[in-house]
Amino acid sequence: MRILLVEDDCDLGVALGELLCREGYEVLKASNVRYARETINHSVDLVMLDVTLPDGDGVSLCREWRREGVHTPV
Repeated sequence: MRILLVEDDCDLGVALGELLCREGYEVLKASNVRYARETINHSVDLVMLDVTLPDGDGVSLCREWRREGVHTPV
C-alpha cells in the first residue's frame, strides 16, 4: 500500500514516515500543497493530510482533488 504523507513539520514527517515504513507501507512525502498536487498522480492508496500547510490548507486541497475526480481516501 502506498501512502502519501503531506506534512510540513520535518520532524513529525520523518517520525510518521519511519513508523509507516516499519509497518510495511510505502511512503511518499510532500511538505506543501504544491508537491502534494504533483505526488497525488503517483497512484497512492491513502493520503495522510495535514490541515495547515505553508502554501495552503489540507481541507481546500482535499476539496480540489474531489472536484477533479480524485477519490483516494484521506
